Amino acid sequence: MVANSFHAEFVGLHTDHHSEIDILSETEATGRWYLADIAMDMKRGDCTTGSAFYTERYLKTDGRWRIVETEYFRVYEIVEPLTERPPPTAHYLKDHGRKEITYNVTEVYKKG
Repeated sequence: MVANSFHAEFVGLHTDHHSEIDILSETEATGRWYLADIAMDMKRGDCTTGSAFYTERYLKTDGRWRIVETEYFRVYEIVEPLTERPPPTAHYLKDHGRKEITYNVTEVYKKG
């Protein structure tokens, strides 16, 4: 799904801020962090702006910390149509992103 979301007709930002990690034991921890995102999908013709909180649970196995649970709570989201195509002066995904979308995320959820 990620490869289809970040394709050659997509410009975006997905950043986390104010990470808080609580070590519960030698092998367990929890975390919280704040997300800010902007997603311009020229193929779909819309721009999504928003923020969210993530909460996570981590386990240390074989000496490595791994995310074992993630929850996502949207604080706000605004989806607006792109009335004209923005002219990015840099666009990494244009050259390196997927050129053809192999499936539509909405169709995947409808099948479930």
